[in-house]
Amino acid sequence: MWLDPDWSRISPEAKSLISRMLTYDPAKRISAADALNDEWITKNKKHTPLNKKVMENLCSFQVSILTIHLTLNRIIAVSEQVEASDHDVYCDANLLTAREGRTTKDFPRIR
Repeated sequence: MWLDPDWSRISPEAKSLISRMLTYDPAKRISAADALNDEWITKNKKHTPLNKKVMENLCSFQVSILTIHLTLNRIIAVSEQVEASDHDVYCDANLLTAREGRTTKDFPRIR
């Protein structure tokens, strides 16, 4: 993870904190309160502007997560519809699009 040139300017203390924040297991992950009291945070309280590339990566990551979330919601909706229809699949566009805030009136029957 730290091999990318963008990380070359980041201190070992900051990398350590980031690693503890990204720990997959919530029981082992650093808490928000502990993170705010981390030595790196407390000694660097002054405002330091983020690298433009870091901000672009954060925005891209946010869009990726949103796309995954919407895709999973669509898969769940179709799965629920198939189970409820007893294999007579009717693609209810209202069901598929309701979670995205859209509605439609007419849609075809799929067999």
